[in-house]
Amino acid sequence: YKAHPIGSGPFYVAQWLPGQYTLLKRNPYYWERDANGIQYPYLDAVKLVFLPNDNTRMLEVEGGQLDAAVDVPYNLINTINDRPGLHADTTPQFGVMAISLNQKFAPFRDIKVRQAMNYAINRAAIVKAIFFGHAQPALSPIDQGVDFWTGKYGYTYDLAKAKSLMAASSVPQGFKTALLTVSGSSASANIAIIMQQELKQIGIQMSIQPLDPSTQYALQQKEQYQMAYGYGTSDNLDPNENLSYSIDPVNGGADAAYTHWSDPQIISLFHQTQTTINTAARAKLYAQVRQLVMERGPFLWLINPTNSYAYHDDVHGFFIQNTAHWPLWVAWKS
Repeated sequence: YKAHPIGSGPFYVAQWLPGQYTLLKRNPYYWERDANGIQYPYLDAVKLVFLPNDNTRMLEVEGGQLDAAVDVPYNLINTINDRPGLHADTTPQFGVMAISLNQKFAPFRDIKVRQAMNYAINRAAIVKAIFFGHAQPALSPIDQGVDFWTGKYGYTYDLAKAKSLMAASSVPQGFKTALLTVSGSSASANIAIIMQQELKQIGIQMSIQPLDPSTQYALQQKEQYQMAYGYGTSDNLDPNENLSYSIDPVNGGADAAYTHWSDPQIISLFHQTQTTINTAARAKLYAQVRQLVMERGPFLWLINPTNSYAYHDDVHGFFIQNTAHWPLWVAWKS
């Protein structure tokens, strides 16, 4: 199924070359029509080209080799809009950029160290310097805009508190660690550089190891890392799916986002949210889950970004949904 997927959607996979591109062709039997009775999709085919390097991707959009592109670096949005025939936009996103802390690495098993690292990071400065205001500090394990979100328990920048926590930790003299990032991603690279400088102030010497996305994630799945950059989105308005992945090593299938972290109290509360139907009762349970995960969790929740994308004048109906999906069946070219 992976190589030859079969479905009932607006397109079918005509060709797939891993690491290069996926060619989608129009499904002539697709059921849905627009308000005028015209059958979706409008396009006969769409070629999804895999270009993880931001610079390469933007050059190909500007050169006309690509009709549209996603993940436009935020510092280029105004530049692209100034170019004739090109447009760049952002839309709200149910997503988060975060750092996973592997619990197999001894210093990260100390809650004081994890909290100190969270207090040492100036998220507001990252939003300003890297995202040019097109983002928000991540203040919850639940994506902003998703049900039961609140920023009440989020970390704010407090260097004095971070230093105090480190001094009281099991590693008061600091330690060395390494962060796996995604090569070609300007956001990942720039966040890592800022973090490196900020963590140095509390005695943590963090080296940066950029890897291609496949290699980086493979090492994360094997739990062969100390710190790892990640970027995920929510597919719906209920937080259950993403929290299952990130905080539930029992039923989530990913050993708490491959951190090897387990907190019986949080797991118990989270499982109750999955069997409770009453919305008000679920809200009370999630309030506890949010607070405890932010206090104890093996993550540095960093940024809730926006979707960013660019397209040419002759491309219409192309946009990105809150879930970071692209409804290509409504797009068309003139």
